[in-house]
Amino acid sequence: MKRTTISTAAAFVAVCGMTVSASAASTPDLPKPVSTTKATWTPQVAVVYGDGNNHEVWDYEALSNGVVAACGKFVQVRPRNTSAWTIVGGVFAFNSTGARIGQLTSFRPSVKTVSSSGVVSEGTVNKCELGYDGTSLVIAGSFNRVNDVAVSNVAKINTSTGAVESFPVATNGVVSDLVKANGKYWLFGKFWTVNGRSSAGIATVNPDGSFSTYYKSKLSGQISTQAGPTSAFRAAFTADETLMVAIVNSSTIDGQPRRHLAVWNLGGTNATLRNWQLDKTLTTNNTTCQRFAVGRGLSIVPGTYDAILGSTGGANNGICDQTMRFALNGTGTVSAKWSNYTCGDTIHSVAATTGATYSQGHMKCTETLVGGARDYADRNGIFALSTGTGSLITSWRSDQARCVGGKSLYVLNKTGFPQGLLSGSDCDYGIIFRPL
Repeated sequence: MKRTTISTAAAFVAVCGMTVSASAASTPDLPKPVSTTKATWTPQVAVVYGDGNNHEVWDYEALSNGVVAACGKFVQVRPRNTSAWTIVGGVFAFNSTGARIGQLTSFRPSVKTVSSSGVVSEGTVNKCELGYDGTSLVIAGSFNRVNDVAVSNVAKINTSTGAVESFPVATNGVVSDLVKANGKYWLFGKFWTVNGRSSAGIATVNPDGSFSTYYKSKLSGQISTQAGPTSAFRAAFTADETLMVAIVNSSTIDGQPRRHLAVWNLGGTNATLRNWQLDKTLTTNNTTCQRFAVGRGLSIVPGTYDAILGSTGGANNGICDQTMRFALNGTGTVSAKWSNYTCGDTIHSVAATTGATYSQGHMKCTETLVGGARDYADRNGIFALSTGTGSLITSWRSDQARCVGGKSLYVLNKTGFPQGLLSGSDCDYGIIFRPL
Protein backbone atom coordinates (compact mmCIF):
# COMPACT_ATOMS: atom_id res chain seq x y z
CA MET A 1 0.00 0.00 0.00
CA LYS A 2 1.89 2.94 1.24
CA ARG A 3 4.24 4.40 0.92
CA THR A 4 5.90 7.62 0.02
CA THR A 5 6.98 9.45 3.12
CA ILE A 6 10.25 8.12 4.46
CA SER A 7 13.51 7.20 2.77
CA THR A 8 14.97 3.74 3.12
CA ALA A 9 17.87 3.40 5.53
CA ALA A 10 20.51 3.49 2.83
CA ALA A 11 20.59 6.00 0.02
CA PHE A 12 21.72 3.39 -2.47
CA VAL A 13 21.12 -0.34 -2.19
CA ALA A 14 22.13 -2.82 -4.87
CA VAL A 15 19.43 -5.43 -5.36
CA CYS A 16 18.95 -8.05 -8.05
CA GLY A 17 21.46 -6.39 -10.33
CA MET A 18 19.64 -3.04 -10.11
CA THR A 19 20.20 -0.04 -7.86
CA VAL A 20 17.49 1.24 -5.57
CA SER A 21 17.92 4.87 -4.56
CA ALA A 22 15.95 6.73 -1.93
CA SER A 23 13.38 9.19 -3.25
CA ALA A 24 9.84 10.46 -2.80
CA ALA A 25 8.31 7.01 -3.14
CA SER A 26 10.73 5.27 -0.76
CA THR A 27 9.28 2.73 1.63
CA PRO A 28 9.67 3.52 5.35
CA ASP A 29 11.33 0.69 7.24
CA LEU A 30 11.59 -0.79 10.73
CA PRO A 31 14.44 -3.20 11.52
CA LYS A 32 12.53 -5.49 13.89
CA PRO A 33 8.91 -6.37 14.73
CA VAL A 34 6.90 -3.72 16.55
CA SER A 35 5.62 -4.27 20.07
CA THR A 36 2.57 -6.47 20.55
CA THR A 37 1.37 -4.00 23.18
CA LYS A 38 -0.82 -1.21 21.84
CA ALA A 39 -0.15 2.36 22.93
CA THR A 40 -2.72 3.90 25.26
CA TRP A 41 -2.25 7.52 24.17
CA THR A 42 -3.88 7.42 20.71
CA PRO A 43 -7.09 9.38 20.09
CA GLN A 44 -10.38 7.52 19.75
CA VAL A 45 -12.49 7.74 16.59
CA ALA A 46 -16.22 7.10 17.01
CA VAL A 47 -16.71 3.82 15.13
CA VAL A 48 -19.80 1.65 15.57
CA TYR A 49 -19.56 -1.65 13.74
CA GLY A 50 -22.73 -2.59 11.90
CA ASP A 51 -24.39 0.84 12.01
CA GLY A 52 -24.12 1.16 8.23
CA ASN A 53 -22.01 4.32 8.32
CA ASN A 54 -18.61 2.68 7.66
CA HIS A 55 -16.75 5.05 9.95
CA GLU A 56 -13.03 4.35 10.08
CA VAL A 57 -9.55 5.68 9.35
CA TRP A 58 -8.44 4.93 5.78
CA ASP A 59 -5.00 6.54 5.87
CA TYR A 60 -2.39 8.43 7.88
CA GLU A 61 0.30 10.93 6.97
CA ALA A 62 3.17 12.22 9.09
CA LEU A 63 3.21 16.02 8.77
CA SER A 64 5.88 17.74 10.91
CA ASN A 65 6.92 18.16 14.54
CA GLY A 66 5.26 14.92 15.60
CA VAL A 67 1.85 15.80 14.14
CA VAL A 68 0.04 12.99 12.31
CA ALA A 69 -2.96 13.50 10.04
CA ALA A 70 -5.70 10.85 10.08
CA CYS A 71 -7.95 10.62 7.03
CA GLY A 72 -11.10 8.60 6.42
CA LYS A 73 -14.81 8.73 7.09
CA PHE A 74 -15.81 9.83 10.58
CA VAL A 75 -17.63 12.60 12.40
CA GLN A 76 -16.32 12.45 15.97
CA VAL A 77 -12.95 12.02 17.69
CA ARG A 78 -11.65 12.56 21.20
CA PRO A 79 -8.40 12.15 23.11
CA ARG A 80 -8.25 8.79 24.87
CA ASN A 81 -9.85 8.64 28.33
CA THR A 82 -11.81 11.85 27.90
CA SER A 83 -15.57 12.13 27.58
CA ALA A 84 -16.03 15.10 25.26
CA TRP A 85 -16.21 14.34 21.54
CA THR A 86 -14.94 16.81 18.92
CA ILE A 87 -16.83 17.09 15.64
CA VAL A 88 -14.62 16.36 12.64
CA GLY A 89 -15.26 15.56 9.00
CA GLY A 90 -12.88 13.30 7.12
CA VAL A 91 -9.54 14.73 8.33
CA PHE A 92 -8.00 15.64 11.66
CA ALA A 93 -4.53 15.76 13.18
CA PHE A 94 -3.08 14.73 16.52
CA ASN A 95 0.22 14.94 18.40
CA SER A 96 2.29 11.76 18.61
CA THR A 97 5.02 13.13 20.91
CA GLY A 98 5.68 15.66 23.66
CA ALA A 99 3.55 17.08 26.44
CA ARG A 100 0.43 17.05 24.25
CA ILE A 101 0.79 13.47 23.05
CA GLY A 102 -2.57 12.11 21.94
CA GLN A 103 -4.18 15.56 21.92
CA LEU A 104 -5.87 16.96 18.81
CA THR A 105 -4.50 19.92 16.91
CA SER A 106 -6.59 22.67 15.34
CA PHE A 107 -6.19 21.08 11.90
CA ARG A 108 -9.57 19.52 11.14
CA PRO A 109 -10.96 20.41 7.68
CA SER A 110 -14.61 19.63 7.04
CA VAL A 111 -15.03 17.20 4.14
CA LYS A 112 -18.59 16.76 2.85
CA THR A 113 -20.67 15.64 -0.09
CA VAL A 114 -23.58 17.81 -1.20
CA SER A 115 -26.10 16.29 -3.60
CA SER A 116 -27.67 18.13 -6.52
CA SER A 117 -30.77 18.61 -4.37
CA GLY A 118 -28.74 20.10 -1.53
CA VAL A 119 -28.62 17.11 0.83
CA VAL A 120 -25.39 17.16 2.87
CA SER A 121 -23.67 13.91 3.83
CA GLU A 122 -20.28 12.81 5.03
CA GLY A 123 -17.37 12.76 2.63
CA THR A 124 -14.83 9.96 2.56
CA VAL A 125 -11.08 10.58 2.35
CA ASN A 126 -9.42 7.41 1.11
CA LYS A 127 -5.84 8.70 0.92
CA CYS A 128 -3.83 11.72 1.99
CA GLU A 129 -0.31 12.81 1.10
CA LEU A 130 1.94 15.62 2.24
CA GLY A 131 2.16 17.89 -0.78
CA TYR A 132 5.30 18.46 -2.80
CA ASP A 133 5.49 21.94 -1.29
CA GLY A 134 5.79 20.45 2.22
CA THR A 135 3.14 22.85 3.59
CA SER A 136 -0.07 21.24 2.32
CA LEU A 137 -2.00 18.00 2.61
CA VAL A 138 -3.47 16.59 -0.60
CA ILE A 139 -6.54 14.45 0.03
CA ALA A 140 -8.45 12.16 -2.32
CA GLY A 141 -11.63 10.12 -2.06
CA SER A 142 -15.33 10.75 -2.57
CA PHE A 143 -16.44 14.30 -1.71
CA ASN A 144 -17.28 17.62 -3.32
CA ARG A 145 -16.90 20.17 -0.52
CA VAL A 146 -13.98 20.99 1.77
CA ASN A 147 -14.63 23.83 4.20
CA ASP A 148 -17.58 24.72 1.93
CA VAL A 149 -15.24 25.16 -1.04
CA ALA A 150 -16.40 23.23 -4.12
CA VAL A 151 -13.95 20.49 -5.16
CA SER A 152 -14.21 17.21 -7.05
CA ASN A 153 -12.85 14.23 -5.07
CA VAL A 154 -9.37 15.79 -4.68
CA ALA A 155 -8.30 18.83 -2.66
CA LYS A 156 -5.20 20.54 -1.31
CA ILE A 157 -5.28 21.99 2.21
CA ASN A 158 -2.74 24.23 3.94
CA THR A 159 -1.55 22.35 7.04
CA SER A 160 -0.95 25.55 9.03
CA THR A 161 -4.14 27.48 8.29
CA GLY A 162 -6.52 24.73 7.21
CA ALA A 163 -7.42 26.78 4.14
CA VAL A 164 -8.27 25.07 0.85
CA GLU A 165 -5.61 26.01 -1.69
CA SER A 166 -5.92 26.33 -5.45
CA PHE A 167 -5.51 22.85 -6.94
CA PRO A 168 -7.64 22.37 -10.06
CA VAL A 169 -7.93 18.58 -10.02
CA ALA A 170 -11.37 17.15 -10.81
CA THR A 171 -12.36 13.53 -11.35
CA ASN A 172 -15.75 12.18 -12.37
CA GLY A 173 -15.56 9.30 -9.89
CA VAL A 174 -14.09 8.01 -6.65
CA VAL A 175 -10.33 8.19 -6.06
CA SER A 176 -9.23 5.21 -3.96
CA ASP A 177 -5.48 5.86 -3.88
CA LEU A 178 -3.13 8.83 -4.19
CA VAL A 179 0.65 8.48 -4.41
CA LYS A 180 3.46 11.00 -4.87
CA ALA A 181 6.10 9.78 -7.35
CA ASN A 182 8.12 10.90 -10.37
CA GLY A 183 7.34 14.52 -9.62
CA LYS A 184 3.62 13.84 -10.12
CA TYR A 185 0.55 13.00 -8.08
CA TRP A 186 -0.81 9.63 -9.16
CA LEU A 187 -4.55 8.96 -8.90
CA PHE A 188 -6.17 5.52 -8.85
CA GLY A 189 -9.86 4.71 -8.65
CA LYS A 190 -13.23 4.39 -10.37
CA PHE A 191 -13.10 7.39 -12.68
CA TRP A 192 -13.00 7.95 -16.42
CA THR A 193 -11.89 11.56 -16.73
CA VAL A 194 -9.47 13.80 -14.85
CA ASN A 195 -9.61 17.54 -15.49
CA GLY A 196 -11.89 16.74 -18.42
CA ARG A 197 -9.28 14.47 -20.03
CA SER A 198 -9.91 10.79 -20.68
CA SER A 199 -7.94 8.58 -18.28
CA ALA A 200 -9.79 5.54 -16.93
CA GLY A 201 -8.73 4.26 -13.52
CA ILE A 202 -5.20 5.72 -13.40
CA ALA A 203 -3.98 9.25 -14.10
CA THR A 204 -1.17 11.66 -13.29
CA VAL A 205 -1.37 15.35 -12.47
CA ASN A 206 1.42 17.87 -12.01
CA PRO A 207 2.22 19.51 -8.64
CA ASP A 208 0.13 22.53 -9.69
CA GLY A 209 -2.89 20.29 -10.38
CA SER A 210 -2.74 20.43 -14.16
CA PHE A 211 -3.26 17.23 -16.13
CA SER A 212 -0.07 15.32 -16.99
CA THR A 213 0.34 13.08 -20.02
CA TYR A 214 3.08 11.06 -18.30
CA TYR A 215 0.70 8.12 -17.82
CA LYS A 216 -0.81 7.01 -21.14
CA SER A 217 -1.79 3.35 -20.72
CA LYS A 218 -5.38 2.38 -21.48
CA LEU A 219 -7.27 0.14 -19.10
CA SER A 220 -10.29 -1.58 -20.59
CA GLY A 221 -12.77 -4.30 -19.72
CA GLN A 222 -13.28 -6.01 -16.38
CA ILE A 223 -12.16 -9.10 -14.53
CA SER A 224 -15.73 -10.31 -15.04
CA THR A 225 -19.17 -8.85 -15.61
CA GLN A 226 -19.72 -9.01 -11.84
CA ALA A 227 -16.61 -7.02 -11.02
CA GLY A 228 -17.90 -3.51 -11.67
CA PRO A 229 -16.44 -0.85 -13.96
CA THR A 230 -12.90 -0.67 -15.27
CA SER A 231 -10.84 0.76 -12.43
CA ALA A 232 -7.71 0.64 -10.29
CA PHE A 233 -7.64 0.34 -6.51
CA ARG A 234 -4.19 0.71 -4.99
CA ALA A 235 -0.60 1.02 -6.15
CA ALA A 236 2.98 0.85 -4.89
CA PHE A 237 6.23 2.25 -6.29
CA THR A 238 9.80 1.02 -5.92
CA ALA A 239 12.10 3.37 -4.04
CA ASP A 240 13.90 4.52 -7.17
CA GLU A 241 10.55 5.16 -8.88
CA THR A 242 11.40 2.95 -11.86
CA LEU A 243 8.58 0.41 -11.35
CA MET A 244 4.93 0.69 -10.35
CA VAL A 245 2.53 -2.13 -9.50
CA ALA A 246 -1.21 -1.55 -9.31
CA ILE A 247 -4.29 -3.53 -8.37
CA VAL A 248 -6.60 -3.29 -11.38
CA ASN A 249 -10.05 -4.37 -12.47
CA SER A 250 -9.49 -4.79 -16.20
CA SER A 251 -9.32 -7.47 -18.86
CA THR A 252 -6.68 -5.74 -20.97
CA ILE A 253 -4.24 -2.86 -20.67
CA ASP A 254 -2.86 -1.41 -23.90
CA GLY A 255 -4.41 -4.43 -25.62
CA GLN A 256 -2.47 -6.90 -23.45
CA PRO A 257 -4.29 -9.27 -21.05
CA ARG A 258 -4.04 -8.00 -17.46
CA ARG A 259 -6.33 -8.92 -14.57
CA HIS A 260 -5.90 -8.14 -10.88
CA LEU A 261 -2.32 -6.82 -11.14
CA ALA A 262 -0.13 -4.96 -13.60
CA VAL A 263 3.38 -3.50 -13.55
CA TRP A 264 4.72 -0.46 -15.41
CA ASN A 265 8.23 0.73 -16.22
CA LEU A 266 8.56 4.39 -15.25
CA GLY A 267 10.87 6.22 -17.63
CA GLY A 268 11.89 9.83 -17.83
CA THR A 269 8.99 10.92 -20.04
CA ASN A 270 6.29 8.27 -19.69
CA ALA A 271 5.11 5.02 -18.08
CA THR A 272 4.99 1.86 -20.19
CA LEU A 273 3.26 -1.43 -19.40
CA ARG A 274 5.79 -4.10 -18.46
CA ASN A 275 5.79 -7.63 -19.86
CA TRP A 276 4.81 -9.04 -16.46
CA GLN A 277 2.00 -11.25 -15.19
CA LEU A 278 1.64 -13.06 -11.90
CA ASP A 279 0.96 -16.70 -12.73
CA LYS A 280 -2.08 -16.98 -10.45
CA THR A 281 -3.94 -13.90 -11.64
CA LEU A 282 -5.36 -15.35 -14.83
CA THR A 283 -6.68 -18.67 -13.58
CA THR A 284 -9.91 -19.46 -15.39
CA ASN A 285 -11.10 -22.40 -13.28
CA ASN A 286 -11.52 -20.31 -10.13
CA THR A 287 -14.75 -18.39 -10.58
CA THR A 288 -14.82 -17.08 -7.01
CA CYS A 289 -11.48 -15.36 -7.41
CA GLN A 290 -12.49 -13.87 -10.77
CA ARG A 291 -15.66 -12.13 -9.60
CA PHE A 292 -13.96 -8.95 -8.49
CA ALA A 293 -10.65 -7.25 -7.93
CA VAL A 294 -9.42 -9.38 -5.03
CA GLY A 295 -6.24 -7.39 -4.33
CA ARG A 296 -6.61 -5.14 -1.31
CA GLY A 297 -3.20 -4.15 0.07
CA LEU A 298 0.18 -3.49 -1.59
CA SER A 299 3.55 -2.69 -0.07
CA ILE A 300 7.13 -2.63 -1.38
CA VAL A 301 9.71 -4.61 0.59
CA PRO A 302 12.28 -1.97 1.59
CA GLY A 303 15.52 -2.09 -0.38
CA THR A 304 14.15 -4.51 -3.00
CA TYR A 305 12.10 -4.72 -6.19
CA ASP A 306 9.64 -7.06 -4.45
CA ALA A 307 6.06 -6.31 -3.48
CA ILE A 308 3.70 -7.78 -0.90
CA LEU A 309 0.03 -8.32 -1.78
CA GLY A 310 -2.84 -8.94 0.61
CA SER A 311 -6.08 -10.23 -0.88
CA THR A 312 -9.71 -11.23 -0.43
CA GLY A 313 -12.10 -13.25 -2.56
CA GLY A 314 -12.75 -16.58 -0.87
CA ALA A 315 -11.85 -20.18 -1.63
CA ASN A 316 -8.08 -19.89 -1.05
CA ASN A 317 -7.54 -20.21 -4.79
CA GLY A 318 -5.80 -18.03 -7.38
CA ILE A 319 -4.60 -15.03 -5.44
CA CYS A 320 -7.50 -15.12 -2.97
CA ASP A 321 -7.21 -14.78 0.82
CA GLN A 322 -3.47 -14.73 1.22
CA THR A 323 -0.35 -12.67 1.78
CA MET A 324 2.21 -13.16 -1.00
CA ARG A 325 5.59 -11.82 -2.07
CA PHE A 326 6.65 -11.49 -5.69
CA ALA A 327 9.33 -9.73 -7.74
CA LEU A 328 8.39 -6.79 -9.96
CA ASN A 329 11.59 -6.74 -12.03
CA GLY A 330 11.03 -10.10 -13.70
CA THR A 331 9.45 -10.54 -17.12
CA GLY A 332 6.82 -12.84 -18.55
CA THR A 333 4.91 -15.05 -16.14
CA VAL A 334 6.13 -14.59 -12.59
CA SER A 335 5.52 -16.92 -9.63
CA ALA A 336 5.20 -15.76 -6.05
CA LYS A 337 8.29 -16.22 -3.89
CA TRP A 338 5.98 -17.28 -1.07
CA SER A 339 2.28 -17.33 -0.22
CA ASN A 340 0.73 -17.56 3.22
CA TYR A 341 -3.00 -18.36 3.27
CA THR A 342 -5.59 -17.23 5.79
CA CYS A 343 -8.39 -19.65 6.64
CA GLY A 344 -10.64 -18.15 3.96
CA ASP A 345 -10.78 -14.59 5.33
CA THR A 346 -10.03 -11.21 3.81
CA ILE A 347 -6.82 -9.19 4.14
CA HIS A 348 -7.43 -5.47 3.59
CA SER A 349 -4.01 -3.91 4.18
CA VAL A 350 -0.35 -4.92 4.35
CA ALA A 351 2.88 -3.23 5.41
CA ALA A 352 6.29 -4.68 4.60
CA THR A 353 9.39 -3.89 6.65
CA THR A 354 12.67 -5.74 6.99
CA GLY A 355 11.67 -6.65 10.53
CA ALA A 356 8.27 -8.14 9.63
CA THR A 357 5.40 -8.03 7.16
CA TYR A 358 2.05 -7.15 8.73
CA SER A 359 -1.33 -8.21 7.31
CA GLN A 360 -4.59 -6.77 8.60
CA GLY A 361 -8.22 -7.62 7.87
CA HIS A 362 -10.98 -9.75 9.30
CA MET A 363 -9.05 -12.98 9.38
CA LYS A 364 -9.29 -15.42 12.26
CA CYS A 365 -6.11 -17.34 11.47
CA THR A 366 -3.28 -17.82 9.00
CA GLU A 367 -0.73 -20.49 8.15
CA THR A 368 2.26 -21.05 10.41
CA LEU A 369 4.30 -22.23 7.43
CA VAL A 370 3.86 -21.10 3.84
CA GLY A 371 2.70 -23.07 0.85
CA GLY A 372 -0.83 -24.19 1.61
CA ALA A 373 0.08 -26.44 4.53
CA ARG A 374 -3.12 -25.30 6.29
CA ASP A 375 -1.31 -25.50 9.64
CA TYR A 376 -3.39 -22.59 10.85
CA ALA A 377 -2.59 -20.54 13.94
CA ASP A 378 -5.25 -18.34 15.50
CA ARG A 379 -4.73 -14.66 14.83
CA ASN A 380 -7.53 -12.10 14.97
CA GLY A 381 -7.46 -8.99 12.81
CA ILE A 382 -3.69 -8.74 12.33
CA PHE A 383 -0.61 -10.95 12.19
CA ALA A 384 3.11 -10.67 11.45
CA LEU A 385 5.08 -12.77 8.96
CA SER A 386 8.77 -13.14 8.27
CA THR A 387 9.34 -10.88 5.27
CA GLY A 388 12.02 -13.24 4.00
CA THR A 389 10.19 -16.57 4.27
CA GLY A 390 6.50 -15.73 4.68
CA SER A 391 6.17 -17.94 7.75
CA LEU A 392 4.25 -16.71 10.76
CA ILE A 393 6.24 -14.97 13.48
CA THR A 394 4.67 -17.12 16.17
CA SER A 395 6.01 -15.00 19.03
CA TRP A 396 4.13 -11.95 17.72
CA ARG A 397 0.47 -11.83 18.65
CA SER A 398 -1.42 -8.55 19.02
CA ASP A 399 -5.02 -9.47 18.23
CA GLN A 400 -7.57 -6.77 17.56
CA ALA A 401 -11.31 -6.75 17.01
CA ARG A 402 -12.00 -7.95 13.46
CA CYS A 403 -15.28 -6.35 12.34
CA VAL A 404 -14.93 -5.89 8.55
CA GLY A 405 -11.21 -5.31 9.01
CA GLY A 406 -8.77 -2.41 9.16
CA LYS A 407 -8.07 -0.74 5.82
CA SER A 408 -4.82 1.06 6.66
CA LEU A 409 -1.36 0.22 7.95
CA TYR A 410 1.19 3.01 8.13
CA VAL A 411 4.85 2.53 9.03
CA LEU A 412 5.96 5.54 11.06
CA ASN A 413 9.71 6.16 10.96
CA LYS A 414 10.42 9.82 10.51
CA THR A 415 12.56 12.26 12.49
CA GLY A 416 10.49 13.88 15.21
CA PHE A 417 8.01 11.01 15.42
CA PRO A 418 7.87 7.77 17.40
CA GLN A 419 8.84 4.65 15.47
CA GLY A 420 6.14 2.06 15.02
CA LEU A 421 3.06 0.91 13.16
CA LEU A 422 -0.25 2.78 12.92
CA SER A 423 -3.39 0.79 12.16
CA GLY A 424 -6.77 2.10 11.09
CA SER A 425 -9.66 0.01 12.39
CA ASP A 426 -13.43 -0.09 12.05
CA CYS A 427 -13.61 -1.40 15.62
CA ASP A 428 -12.52 -0.43 19.12
CA TYR A 429 -10.74 2.91 19.23
CA GLY A 430 -10.35 3.29 15.49
CA ILE A 431 -6.64 4.18 15.84
CA ILE A 432 -4.03 1.70 17.04
CA PHE A 433 -0.31 2.39 17.44
CA ARG A 434 2.24 -0.31 18.17
CA PRO A 435 5.66 1.19 19.02
CA LEU A 436 8.92 -0.32 17.84
